[in-house]
Amino acid sequence: MKKTGLILSLIVACLALPACDNDDNNDPTPVSDVSTRIVANWQMTNIFSVTVDESGEIQKTEGKMMQSANWEFGKDGYQYITLDGYAAEERYKYEIKGNELTLIQDVENNPEIRHGVVKISNGTMVLDLYEEGSKTEYTEYIFQQVR
Repeated sequence: MKKTGLILSLIVACLALPACDNDDNNDPTPVSDVSTRIVANWQMTNIFSVTVDESGEIQKTEGKMMQSANWEFGKDGYQYITLDGYAAEERYKYEIKGNELTLIQDVENNPEIRHGVVKISNGTMVLDLYEEGSKTEYTEYIFQQVR
């Protein structure tokens, strides 16, 4: 009887171990990792319009992607965009400070575009772009790393 209880306890313990895996971690990517993990080719897979109401509740509306978009972040500090397989004419210099990604277009008098890097892990990148002056409305972009 003692052996049966011991064996049953070992089986339960072994089955419980996979439940401790932390693959679904939604914590932001550590700042030190952003600049190295972002250097890759990323395909945009989803766009969401996000609104945070007064109580803090988040409302997400999935956007419709009109064309395929790839963003390549090179080691040279530039981001290159490909739309529907064709290289876009503009390129952006990118800078990372903390968890903020700044895209600067190579055209004079163009405003900088600032994205918050929410997560880069397991081949997925999440970027948030806040509306001008707003902390309650933003666009969330989801990318998968192209291998």
